[in-house]
Amino acid sequence: MLYPIAVLKSNDDKVAHAILFPDVQNGATCCDELSDMHQMAHEFIDLHFEGLAEDGEPIPLPQDFNKHLANPEYDGCMWAWIDVDLSKYDMRTHKVNITLPQFLITKIDEKVNAHKSLYKSRSNYLAQLAMADLA
Repeated sequence: MLYPIAVLKSNDDKVAHAILFPDVQNGATCCDELSDMHQMAHEFIDLHFEGLAEDGEPIPLPQDFNKHLANPEYDGCMWAWIDVDLSKYDMRTHKVNITLPQFLITKIDEKVNAHKSLYKSRSNYLAQLAMADLA
């Protein structure tokens, strides 16, 4: 999904360039070099959207670009777009079929049963391990 970013270029070498996200409430970051604007924009959007997904909040979708062009808040800005893969912020659960040795399944179940306050189920245990490993 393409998201527009408005870049307010600084004429002062000591002041960073502002990167504004019109479709993200209070969305802004900055970069020292314009060549870094896409990287900084992606880092901001990834962190922000991950937080929204973890909190169960909806991910904002891009609005009609003409709406942003007509907004005087963005007068004097340069425009660019970043491509965002929204599927990685989809926190809905999906059933998957995995194959594990019976011995391992038994050990996992023993661990889950012994630590009910930590793990809700076998799936929850495996998801927590995966999240910790991928973090």
